[in-house]
Amino acid sequence: GEVAELTADNARMATSNEELVEDVAVAHRAMELTAERARKATANEELAKELAVDNARMATANEELAEELAGANEALEAAEAKVKEAEAKAAGLAVKVAEVEAAEAKAEAADRKVFKMEVEMLELKKQLGGMEEMDRDL
Repeated sequence: GEVAELTADNARMATSNEELVEDVAVAHRAMELTAERARKATANEELAKELAVDNARMATANEELAEELAGANEALEAAEAKVKEAEAKAAGLAVKVAEVEAAEAKAEAADRKVFKMEVEMLELKKQLGGMEEMDRDL
């Protein structure tokens, strides 16, 4: 009787102890998982902070680049305006050069006419001189 009861109690206690050991293991595992989640959350927070800082740096860099680009565009527009101005001046000079060349060509043509007329006058004088000699001979 008594031994059988004690044996049954022992068996029950052993079973109970096994269940307790399992419960403790489950509790430990739950604690480990919770700690792991907390670590991950902390790591994510740190990553988020780093990313926010990186994004702010990039935004600043982008603003600076945009300002540089705007400055470069202004400089380019100013340079293009100067080029157009220079091209206009060059076109004006080309017109003047063409006018001067045309005037020179007219002057040369006039010089040639004058020279022809002088040659013709010399020939006429020769002819006149020849006629005078003929008159004298007569």
